[in-house]
Amino acid sequence: MTDAGGLVLRYFDIPGRAEITRLLFTIGDVPFQDKRIPKALYPHLKPKLRLPFGSLPTLEVQGETYGCSLAIARYAAKRVGLYPDDALDAFRIDHFAGLVHDTMVTLLVVLYMDGCAVLRAKRLRRARRRIPQLLEHFEAEAVGDGSFFSTISWLDVYLFDLIHNVLLRFCNVLRIPFDKYTKLQAIYKTILCDPKIAAYLTRTEGPGMMAFRPRCTTTHS
Repeated sequence: MTDAGGLVLRYFDIPGRAEITRLLFTIGDVPFQDKRIPKALYPHLKPKLRLPFGSLPTLEVQGETYGCSLAIARYAAKRVGLYPDDALDAFRIDHFAGLVHDTMVTLLVVLYMDGCAVLRAKRLRRARRRIPQLLEHFEAEAVGDGSFFSTISWLDVYLFDLIHNVLLRFCNVLRIPFDKYTKLQAIYKTILCDPKIAAYLTRTEGPGMMAFRPRCTTTHS
């Protein structure tokens, strides 16, 4: 995008912990520079980057650089109107979004970890026991029709991110069945079938993810 409105998002060239912000800016049609850094180049580029907490992602806003993926995502949610003004409503959403975040980080550490194969296998076994319990909790608490609460919020986008970029993308590794969570499937499809999200995924993903996408019969503006 040519007019990025002073927003520069920097992260690796993977979905990871920055994808929620990319998705939010996309669904809200907020222009930003999406700076994707190849992992192999990161050690050489790191000394030149402004990293408030020593790691990516970062978001540059009008020349000032901020860290913390969850704080960045909340800022993006507010920018695009998917974060409620009411304090209690925001608290309810953050309550579940924090759980999504913790789940996401835990799984990403396992999926992208290098080194000890025994430790990775142990953490995978633990995840296969724990994640279905969390999914059942989300399924039981969801009350909306195609959204977690009565209206779409950034929580729905974050759930989509967890499902699409972790549970489905790494389904052969995680082996966590998803077909019984009908409410979560409806939330996933709501976000997937948004025209802006669909166009973004077509532009940024390879053909390998197409097999996981359900057919969109309706669209959401």
